Amino acid sequence: MNKLVYGGIGAVIGAVAASAVFLALPDKSAPAEDDAFVAMQPLTEEEQAEEDRFLDLNLGAEDAPAVEPLKDAQNVPYYTCEKSPELVAYLGKKGNAIYARRAHLNSFLIATNVLATKDCTCTGKMIPASTLIAFETRMMEAAGVTDLEDLVTQNYYDEARVMSWQIEELCGGPF
Repeated sequence: MNKLVYGGIGAVIGAVAASAVFLALPDKSAPAEDDAFVAMQPLTEEEQAEEDRFLDLNLGAEDAPAVEPLKDAQNVPYYTCEKSPELVAYLGKKGNAIYARRAHLNSFLIATNVLATKDCTCTGKMIPASTLIAFETRMMEAAGVTDLEDLVTQNYYDEARVMSWQIEELCGGPF
């Protein structure tokens, strides 16, 4: 019986000692109040302009200029159109910066082509890889960059989104 009592007392003393050590440790989860905003620096003029552009961006369908729907449109959604092997190879694998930039430019070219030709079929929604390459080259030269990763293409994608609402109205169905 004495062994049981001594064992119980030892367990209680051990638990009290462990909790005292735990409670004495400093709290690392909350940052100190005085250095909470040290990492925040004022935005540069360029960063502020980009932030303002983002905040002013209003890409709702109601902001797209109205177009007259085609009476005899044969709309085919883009995702159902078969892409040429050359275009698929040129776009590359999804999930990297090069693919994203090329996809932005491709979306812009497709939307521009559909609105210009009023062709809502796959023919109007497919751009040859050579056209995309030529457009990409011109945009890089105009921007003065030699690496596609340095080319800012978000504005082309934003414009393509606005045009896609016009295309849906023009073609009478999903882009």
